[in-house]
Amino acid sequence: MKTNMKSKVVEQMKDSNQSGLVDMDEAISHLKTTRPTFYRWLRSGKLKGMKVGRQWRFYKEELDRFLKGEGPRIELSSSPEPLLKSISDKLAELGVKGWNTAADGEKLKSIVQGMISLGDSMRASDIHISPHPVAGDLMANHVLLRYRVDGVLRTVSEFDVRLLQPVIDEFKSMAKCDLHERQHPQDGRIIVKVDTGRKTLDLRVCFLPSTIGETVTIRILDSNAVKLDIDSLYFTQKNLDNIHKALNLPNGMIIVAGPTGSGKTTVLYAFLRSFEKRNCLKIISIEDPVEYLLEKTVQVGVNVHAGVTFSKATRAALRSDPDVIMHTEIRDREQLQLLQNSTLTGHITLSTIHADSAAAAIRRLIDIAGEPWITSDTIKLLLSLRLIRILCPHCAKPDEPSQETIERAASMARAGGLDWSSLPHVYKKAAGCPKCAMLGFRGRRGVVETLMVTPEISSLIRNNASQENIQRAAIEQGMTTMVADAIRRFAGGETTFDEVLRVTR
Repeated sequence: MKTNMKSKVVEQMKDSNQSGLVDMDEAISHLKTTRPTFYRWLRSGKLKGMKVGRQWRFYKEELDRFLKGEGPRIELSSSPEPLLKSISDKLAELGVKGWNTAADGEKLKSIVQGMISLGDSMRASDIHISPHPVAGDLMANHVLLRYRVDGVLRTVSEFDVRLLQPVIDEFKSMAKCDLHERQHPQDGRIIVKVDTGRKTLDLRVCFLPSTIGETVTIRILDSNAVKLDIDSLYFTQKNLDNIHKALNLPNGMIIVAGPTGSGKTTVLYAFLRSFEKRNCLKIISIEDPVEYLLEKTVQVGVNVHAGVTFSKATRAALRSDPDVIMHTEIRDREQLQLLQNSTLTGHITLSTIHADSAAAAIRRLIDIAGEPWITSDTIKLLLSLRLIRILCPHCAKPDEPSQETIERAASMARAGGLDWSSLPHVYKKAAGCPKCAMLGFRGRRGVVETLMVTPEISSLIRNNASQENIQRAAIEQGMTTMVADAIRRFAGGETTFDEVLRVTR
């Protein structure tokens, strides 16, 4: 029996040698490197191998590709042509020129590059690739390629589930992630050129295992497309005056409130850019993650695995003599108390919080901190916002809303502190054209409310007043609510009433 087993092992080793397979020791020797370095290459996706039982095996051809500086070859078990055609047709529809599919050996790279180019051409904020069961047949799966454009998810293509893993592996290879890890989430970053090399995009990639296969979400960051100037954010003059007044205070806490994807981080960056223009302030931002690089701000990325948390980074920042400290998000009591204590010692502090309105953000701060008095003494401005889609200027048509719609809009405006009679009342509706991908909308703008903490508001906070009482007092002192700001855009012909309800309900 032992003789038979030994002969089988010998035969398997011969078959491996004949097929160009080598074990790890032979691969390390072939690459003339050390075992730790080899493991690092393997984990980062620079090398691709296969597990035979508990042993790794590698093709010599793949090792030679690595020595030439090429990435691992990813085999396709299904024809990529239908997906390539779908991407090519959509790019042609959008008028993208100079994009051509590669040779047979590079079809996968063409697919991934086409997906990224399509996201850039559609002005998408995210690309979503995920497997789903086919309707009516739970035994069959397909993959959806979707893009989030102006906050709305659009399905662009469906493709063979057998192409999913090769596509994800290609993204992993580009993001320097582990190709062999499919059971745990991974995050990566890709810097890529599009538009025939004229534009550089920063992609943040998240791989998430699901019950029927891995998914990948790609956040597209284009610093050239983001306006990081306060006066270019299309806020009303009253809101801009409140913001500039708060930013010019010697100390105090400024909070931006809203749901995920509402533009909070962009507004924070605009505030930091405003501080940078003074040329006399030391600014430290603690971010998770760092999205855009600023010229005169010390930016610290949170890395929990390395021990760099918001709290530890803040304590270190306070020893670095800052004037301004920014957190991208308030997540727990310790973090909030550190910011509040920093404010009390003379610093300007900024952060974001998840809340439905400015008054609701005050209640959230009190609930987290547990001490109304410290919130009343530190907070100076709360800004709550949403992003609302704007009608395409090339195809929007005049509209005549029903009397019921107009009366409802007027009531919402008056309840939010806005004079309905002072608005222009120029109504328009969506139509659709090639320039807006037939959606009728092109781009988004913020709808905002700014709550300045006056002595009266501070007294309400100290006395633990309700959210409703705080909001009522703010409106009486001149605040225009976010809902009323959205109605202003509707009455000005910038958007539709349905879009106002979608964003503010």
